[in-house]
Amino acid sequence: MLVSDLGARSNVIKFGVPILILGIYYLRNIVSIKFLETIRLLLFIVPIVLFGLGVSGIFNVFDMDSYVQGDFKISGTDMDGSRVEESVTTDTRTFLYEEVLNSAIDNNYWMLGRTPARGNDSNSFGYMGFDLTGRYERLSNEIGLANVFTWTGIIGVILYMIVFFRASYLAVNKSRNIYMKLIGLYIAFRWLFSWIEDVNNFSLNYFMLWIMMGMCYSYSFRDMTNKEVVFWIRGIFDARYIHFQNYLIKKRKYEKSANSRFTNVLQQES
Repeated sequence: MLVSDLGARSNVIKFGVPILILGIYYLRNIVSIKFLETIRLLLFIVPIVLFGLGVSGIFNVFDMDSYVQGDFKISGTDMDGSRVEESVTTDTRTFLYEEVLNSAIDNNYWMLGRTPARGNDSNSFGYMGFDLTGRYERLSNEIGLANVFTWTGIIGVILYMIVFFRASYLAVNKSRNIYMKLIGLYIAFRWLFSWIEDVNNFSLNYFMLWIMMGMCYSYSFRDMTNKEVVFWIRGIFDARYIHFQNYLIKKRKYEKSANSRFTNVLQQES
């Protein structure tokens, strides 16, 4: 038996994986872009493959009791504040996927969704929304991607994936600094994590996700060198770093334009 105060298993993933990604920073001199790109692609492909295996009944990754041997438990508190022990291998996601998918099929909104004004039919939690909406629906689930599917359908899920995929691709493959590459991997991880949790709500956690997404799409951030990123971050607290960074940027632009003029002169002479 494993006793801990982690509170939720997802917290182990939520905080553990970013620490592993951070470890790549200390190996930046030996880790290639090809290796980072392989990890990025796996983070996108693995959840889709596991979903297909689960729907087809071949393998359910959430049914940990079927492939994990042992009695692993965590201790914590319930909603009443009482001390309780729960099994780490308990499946708390399969029935949510079943409710979301069955609701979409039964009501024929799997293609375009039900809009954010509605939720999925739920026998487990529908009574909680009945007093508010008069319908046995759950307006949002713990699984972020399930909410996207309910609200916007399979088309919305594809578009949602494209946004994540493109952002992480640009950060990993089209950036000049290690920091953006690590953020790109983190964005890919958040896509994977949205199949498990990552609720779509107005929280600091979700807000920062889209801040990082914007940084991945920003050419200015991707074009920075490692030193320029350090200067930019330190410039938040000391304006002298910002002034020095602006000087370096202007110097680099001047050198590029000078090289371009020199190349044009050589071409004209030849």
